[in-house]
Amino acid sequence: MQLNQREQLLWQVQVAGFAVDETRLYLDTHCDDPEALAEMARYQEMLRRATAEYENRYGPLTAQTPERECSKWQWVSCPWPWEWEG
Repeated sequence: MQLNQREQLLWQVQVAGFAVDETRLYLDTHCDDPEALAEMARYQEMLRRATAEYENRYGPLTAQTPERECSKWQWVSCPWPWEWEG
C-alpha cells in the first residue's frame, strides 16, 4: 500500500509515540537504565519533530495543540478521517 505524504507523516508520529509509551513502561521498572533513558530522550525528540512537522503542514493533531496566529477555532476545519483520500 502506497501512503501519501500526510499519511507518512502521521505514521511517523504514531511510531514515535508508540516507542515513547513502550520505553516509559520499561522505565517504570528499570528507572536507572542509562541506555533506556537515552533511548527515551531520542524517541521523545523524534516524536516532537514528527508532530511539529505534521502540525505545521496539516494543522493540529489534538485539541491540546495551541492555536497559532488564528482568529477562529480551526480544529473542526481539518478533514475528518473519512474525508481523507483513500
